[in-house]
Amino acid sequence: MKSPARMHPGMPIAIITALFLFAPDVIHSEAPAKNNPLLILHYPLITNRPKGRAVTKANFINQMEMFKSSGYVSVGLEDVLDFYYRNKPLPEKAVLITFAGGRKNLLYAGPVLKKLGLRAAVFLNIQAMKKANHSEVSWHDALAMEKTKSWDLAISAKTEDEAIESKRYLEKRFKALAASALSQRAMVRLPIAAAVSRPYGIGIEKIKTGGYLVSFINTHSDGYNTSETSPYNLNMIIVSADWDGKGLLYFLDNAASRQGQYIDDFSKPSNQSDWLNTYGLAFVKDGKLNLRAGPFKNGAEAWLAGTRNWSDCGISAEFRIRRGRQFWIYARYKDNQNYIRFGQDDGIFYLQQRLKGGKVSGIKSGVLTTAGAAFNKVKLIVKGSYCLAYLDGKRLFRQPLSIDASLDYGKIGLSAWDSSPGLAHCQIDAIEAGELKGAQSDYPDLTAEAVEDIRKIMAGAKISPSLQSSFYYFEDNKDRAVMKWQERFKYNLSPQLALEPSYARAILKGEGMSKIGENEYSLSAYYKEGFTSLRLAYFYRDFSSANEAHNFLADLKFPLLFIDSVNFISSYENIETAKAVQAKAKMFRNSVALYKDLPYNFRLYGRFQHAGYNDDNERNTVKAELYYLLFKKPDISVGYEFTYDNTKFSSSNYYSPDNLIMNQAGLRLKESFFKHRLSCDIGYGLGYATEEGAEGRTVHSAGGNLRYRLTAKAELFASLNLSRTPTYASRSIQAGLKYRF
Repeated sequence: MKSPARMHPGMPIAIITALFLFAPDVIHSEAPAKNNPLLILHYPLITNRPKGRAVTKANFINQMEMFKSSGYVSVGLEDVLDFYYRNKPLPEKAVLITFAGGRKNLLYAGPVLKKLGLRAAVFLNIQAMKKANHSEVSWHDALAMEKTKSWDLAISAKTEDEAIESKRYLEKRFKALAASALSQRAMVRLPIAAAVSRPYGIGIEKIKTGGYLVSFINTHSDGYNTSETSPYNLNMIIVSADWDGKGLLYFLDNAASRQGQYIDDFSKPSNQSDWLNTYGLAFVKDGKLNLRAGPFKNGAEAWLAGTRNWSDCGISAEFRIRRGRQFWIYARYKDNQNYIRFGQDDGIFYLQQRLKGGKVSGIKSGVLTTAGAAFNKVKLIVKGSYCLAYLDGKRLFRQPLSIDASLDYGKIGLSAWDSSPGLAHCQIDAIEAGELKGAQSDYPDLTAEAVEDIRKIMAGAKISPSLQSSFYYFEDNKDRAVMKWQERFKYNLSPQLALEPSYARAILKGEGMSKIGENEYSLSAYYKEGFTSLRLAYFYRDFSSANEAHNFLADLKFPLLFIDSVNFISSYENIETAKAVQAKAKMFRNSVALYKDLPYNFRLYGRFQHAGYNDDNERNTVKAELYYLLFKKPDISVGYEFTYDNTKFSSSNYYSPDNLIMNQAGLRLKESFFKHRLSCDIGYGLGYATEEGAEGRTVHSAGGNLRYRLTAKAELFASLNLSRTPTYASRSIQAGLKYRF
């Protein structure tokens, strides 16, 4: 089953905003009116045709018509001030509608609001307006909007200083506009860095001293606010491009009818804490919290989100869900592009993170839940740069998940999900969340084992070093052979940086030649940050009765735009065959490879490599693969592989194909057995190939990797590779032992 990439279907990318109101003649009421709630919507963009996160004009018309016909009332910014500072009640079903300051919003939304008699607020980007940015509302537009009954005006800015400067600019340059639009309600919208990059209140002091009294902050919650909500932490919700009129009403009705927040054993619905029903239905029945969502166009999903930010925290839950469904606990959730999560998909547990909208990555466990039969107790602990996970009091993963530095804080949340257009339903018997400060007393629900796990991780702040010993053998149909024994020791200086010295002894054989011995000394440095990794390596090779060599390698992997992984490799190296060493043959190699997961279970891989030799030879290789995931359990893929390989001229010192063209059908299996003690990755290709100077023929290739976990620290591994072309055949095998200290 495909995992949901976000907690909320259709949630746009990180438009997290704040709106501040200024009212110099308003005295804050100590007891605001306790009456109807305030719901706040935000539209980033209205367009004529579908475009990313934008809501189409037709969809917006449908939403607003159903909004009004269902009895919802649009209120203005002055009403918000009245509610919080003058103790005036809001009408029933009160909603504040807000827009970003794009000119298309004025063009498409303005006539609809005017026709239906609705009111909204627009955020003006003063700095863009000063530069006459044609995509933004102009000064002429702003003056015209201020005179209508449809619009309230606000200011958009990137920092507190820019907000204050923008207000001063209006007051000085456009006194008429400032006097009429800002005398009672100077407004400013700020991004997360200034408004909500820390827990409540921090970053607001400069705004307060500048005269701002109220702030609206999009916390990816349900946009629900009451008189008890802090006027500096009012919640906004971004309207999803997926919602039609019914979708908007579904959200509004759920938010307006929300009865509270939930924690602990749910024995009493009135027992409240930091939880909001944000999508789907959340209700208490028979002492259980139920998350439920009806069919959605891409499946069914229900979730809860917290109302505050957490850094180091522990979250525990007891849940029951049907087999084939998913349940997730989220931590440090910034938006649907950046988060940590722990949960189960069809009975298997995963501990994962997502960064900048990239692919969800992490680790998984072979432990199966008793899905649907009983409640499972799970716990997620996030501390510093690591997170741990527990099932029924036992730690699930041998190594903690290393958290990217960008995920330093965020919300906590829960979700239930079903990929089919059915009904997502999960029962939760208990949920608790607490802040971690280092001692067990700060979070009493933590076991002594969990506290010790955290202490060890934070004290060491390093992944255990490892020692690997292996044997490698290679031979081909040109009577070339290599035997190599290698020892590698990897030591982590930090979670991101590691060093690996190694020593290898090799014997090189060639037809009609004496054996050549080789001593290889190398040092590699590894750096990893999120989905980006870099390896730099130096090799010193001493060939007996031949020559000495200095070799280098650089290997860089990173995500790029819509590509999941880009891999650059550059190396200067000796060719490890007896004839090549005797001839002192070397090559300079550069390659680039691209990997992309495609929709509908397809994946694409492509690689281009160019090699230049010191005998003036050149070799170019192109490889492309397209595979389809046929089964998930077991993981079986079928696909097509194309290869083109050519050298400028033939050499007896190394493999030099001559216009080789191969087309192959491929089959791959990835699976684990014996509770994940044994894992395998096996592939086989069969096809037809042509090459200059040889007849076309059926060709094949096969390769596989096996790993067997002996203990928590020791692991056996082995690999085998076979290939056959019209003129060349080779095989290699490697086996070894890896030990983690």
